[in-house]
Amino acid sequence: MAGAALAVLTGIGPLVASPATTTWVLSAPGNRRGVLRKWFYWLTLAGLSAGAGTGAALVALFRLPLTATIVTGAAVGSGLVALSVLRQIHRFRRPWSHRVLIGAGLLTAGLGLLTARGSWPSRDLLWTILAPIGSLPALVAVVSAAATLSWWTDQRLGRLGRASLSEGAHVAAAAATAGNFLDLSLLTGVLEVHRWRRVGRVTSGAFPLGRWRSLARADLRRLFRTPGALPLWSGLALVPYAAAGLAPTWAPLAQLLAACAATSRLAAGLRTINRSPALRRALGGSDSGLRAVHLTVPSSGALVWCLGTAPATWQSGPWLWFVAAVGAVAVTYRLATRPPRTTT
Repeated sequence: MAGAALAVLTGIGPLVASPATTTWVLSAPGNRRGVLRKWFYWLTLAGLSAGAGTGAALVALFRLPLTATIVTGAAVGSGLVALSVLRQIHRFRRPWSHRVLIGAGLLTAGLGLLTARGSWPSRDLLWTILAPIGSLPALVAVVSAAATLSWWTDQRLGRLGRASLSEGAHVAAAAATAGNFLDLSLLTGVLEVHRWRRVGRVTSGAFPLGRWRSLARADLRRLFRTPGALPLWSGLALVPYAAAGLAPTWAPLAQLLAACAATSRLAAGLRTINRSPALRRALGGSDSGLRAVHLTVPSSGALVWCLGTAPATWQSGPWLWFVAAVGAVAVTYRLATRPPRTTT
């Protein structure tokens, strides 16, 4: 969760200035750090509140210690905001921090699943290893680290250039427009262009003969070149197993919802074909044929994913994985091919 939040904050900005603000306010002679500090403080307060709210939800779900969990969540939320602003200031070319956090979260979820099932190494040994994390020195260390990181970021706000501040303005504007029109496709298109620009490389390769085979190969190549598509697709496989260990009754529903989210990550080609009538005319053939060939990769991915998570719901029903696969493909196809919303 922390890794995903850091990835979102980094993709948006997180400090964003409109073109008018960049031209008339930040270009004027004055203390730029003084202008940005107020924005940074409000953003830190929002991160602190979101972290505390997440901690309160974890307390309600898993009966964790109230004070320690809420304080830790607030410290992590403010620390993530400071870390994302630091990355925006220094403009790291190869972001790695959110990937490390996502990997640590997947490892923790795996250990928690093993503990819930009573397997390796043992419940007592694992709790012995993890017990110091909830102690008072660990809590003080987390809060001190978050405070130090926020102070370090505050001292370097003056180094934040106008190019970095205006880089995520179009993403924020697209998010606001998508919220007003209740159409998520207005945001996903902008995010897709932004993601491909960050890759910054183009390589050519030969395609097999035949239009349909070439389109299928291009869609498969698009999948492997999309940053984060396969890691998220495979990481969501932990959700049904975690649900089976914590609440077995809800494991089939968790498998279905996670399958829909995982399959949707593989449908970039289907969404691209559906959004561009000009592209469909250029490729030729019927619309149903183009959509069918671009549905091959999501369907195969859904089948493999549900087969891999079938043991999580095997006790509830041996064919629930197939139902989840069919439902995920149907939902993905509907979301990718639905007509745009019209306003009156």
